[in-house]
Amino acid sequence: MNNKLELALDKVFSGYAGKNSIIFDNYSKLYNLEKIVHKSEVSEKLFDYVLRKKYFVLLVIYDEEGKVFLDRNVADTLYWGLPGGSIRGDETVHMALNRISKSIDENIIIGDVEPVATIENVFSYESEKYTHYGLAFMARIRNKNDTNINNLMGDFIKLNEKEIGYIKRFASKRVIELFRDRFKSIKALSDNHFQEDEISTNEKSSKRYDFHNKFVKKLILTDKLKKKHQFKKIISEKVCGADSLIDISCGDDKFIFNLSRELAIDFVVGNDISWSQVEKLNKTFNEVIFTNHNAVTIPFDDDMFSVSYCSNTLHHMPDKKSLFGVLENMFRISKKILIIEIENPKETGGIPYLLNKYWYIGFLKDVGGSFLNQQEFKLLINSMFGNRANVKFDNFKNITGNYMIAEIEKLGE
Repeated sequence: MNNKLELALDKVFSGYAGKNSIIFDNYSKLYNLEKIVHKSEVSEKLFDYVLRKKYFVLLVIYDEEGKVFLDRNVADTLYWGLPGGSIRGDETVHMALNRISKSIDENIIIGDVEPVATIENVFSYESEKYTHYGLAFMARIRNKNDTNINNLMGDFIKLNEKEIGYIKRFASKRVIELFRDRFKSIKALSDNHFQEDEISTNEKSSKRYDFHNKFVKKLILTDKLKKKHQFKKIISEKVCGADSLIDISCGDDKFIFNLSRELAIDFVVGNDISWSQVEKLNKTFNEVIFTNHNAVTIPFDDDMFSVSYCSNTLHHMPDKKSLFGVLENMFRISKKILIIEIENPKETGGIPYLLNKYWYIGFLKDVGGSFLNQQEFKLLINSMFGNRANVKFDNFKNITGNYMIAEIEKLGE
C-alpha cells in the first residue's frame, strides 16, 4: 500500500500506519543512518509471535554529562540493556518513545529526540522468514533531578569499555557506540543550556499561547491586519519550484506547511527544539517529517534540501556562536536559505514596540530578545554569504512590525 493511501486511511480509521511508514522510509535517508542487521532462528510458536509485530524502537536516554540509562537485565548473569519495545497499532513512533520513557519513571521528560540507527531483526523458522524493522533513538533527559534513581530498574552509567562489555545484545552495543560519537559532536557545537530555558518557558506559557492562537489571532491580530495574503504571495514566489523544504525552527506555526501543501512540495521537514511544539504540528500534518534538534546541531547531509526556511528565529539566539552556527548549518544543508526576521521593535516603535513589550514578552513570556535592525541584518547576511551566494533582500510590513527578508542562493545552483 502506498504512503499517500495509508495517510488517507489513517484519517478514516484513526490510525498511524501511514505516519509510521513515512518515518521508517525517510529517516534513513534524512539522517544517513547505519543499518544494523541481526539474524536468528526461532521456534514455531515464537515465529507465530514474531508475525504479530512489525516496527519497534530502542531508546538511549542520556543526561548532560553523557551518562546513559541502561536497563538491568537478568539471564544466566546480570547484564545491561537498552529500553525499547514494539510500536502499538494506535500510536506513532514518537508516542511509543514517550511511553517507553515513562515506563522507566513516570516523571521523565525527554527532548532532543534523534534517530541514530536503523535495525533489522530477521527471524526464520524452517524456510520462512520475517523481519522486524527498528529505529534506535537518543533523547536527552530534561529533568533528571525529578527521578528517584534508587527506584529505577537500571541506572545512568558513565560509558566505558568495561560497562559496554556487559551489554549483551549486538544491536544495543552498536547503538551505544554510535550515540557516543553523536554526543561528542553535539557538545562541540552547542552546550544546549539556553535551549532548556526557552523550552521550559514556552511549556509553562502554553495556555497563554493557546489563548493567543484561539482568540487574539482571530479577533485582534487578524489575517487581514497581518496582511497574510500579501505575505503568502511573497514567500510563494521564493519557494515555488522547490522539491524539498525544511523549516529549521517551526514552533507551532502552520504557515509554511500549509503553503507546502498548496505548492505540492514532495519532501517537507519541520524541526524545532521543543518536543511539545513538534507533537502539536505532528497531529495536523501527517505527511511532514518532524524532528527535534537544536538548529545549531542539525545533522543532515549537505545540500539535502532545496530550501531552508526560518521565521523569527535569529532573535532567539543567545550568543554569536549560536547565531553563526544556525546560519552556517542552514547554508550547509540546503541550496537556498529563506530568512524572515522581525526588525528590532524598539527601532520600529509604535504598535510593534507595544505589542512586543506588553504582549509577546510581558504576557506570552517570549524569551527571544536579540533583535537586529535593518543595517545589522544586512551586514550579518552579506558578511557571511556575500562571496558564496546570490543575496537578495526584501521587506514586508504589517501591524506587528517590519519583517526583513533575506533570500540566499548558493552560487552555481
